[in-house]
Amino acid sequence: MDFLRCISIDKAVIVNEALFISGLNSFLKCFKPSNARCAITKADFINGDTNVALELKYFESLRDKHFMHDENSMIQTAEFLLLHPQACAERLGPASVVWNKKLLNYYSEAERLKALIYLAYNFVVGKIDYYGDKIIERYKDLPYEELRAFGVPKIKLASKDNISKNRI
Repeated sequence: MDFLRCISIDKAVIVNEALFISGLNSFLKCFKPSNARCAITKADFINGDTNVALELKYFESLRDKHFMHDENSMIQTAEFLLLHPQACAERLGPASVVWNKKLLNYYSEAERLKALIYLAYNFVVGKIDYYGDKIIERYKDLPYEELRAFGVPKIKLASKDNISKNRI
């Protein structure tokens, strides 16, 4: 979300694009499978809401088919060969390729994406609360000494020491 908040009219387009792509990737990885974390299930998140489904599909397509893999029609190329008038000694040339790119309004796209992120945030918070309540319900009747016997939580600090390996 912080990347998207930094997009502004006073920044160069390339900077706004980089901020937008960063925000887009950070958001969508929540829905991508990983061995190290649980993905948000799209069907649960969408929960039958057609507008949410369309927005999620739009941003997934923007990421997957444009920014990451350059497969959709947001970039088009045309190749051609110039033909000189018949009176010219040289009939052909130069050969050329031109491309055009659909430029996004990164500010308005970021606003749309932020709305979807707020929904995802509330969805995740709801899941955390749900499972937190289930944990409390499971252990609430245990005697104090039995709860203490579980010991101190084992919290592993984040590190980049094994950056090529999946976390456990």
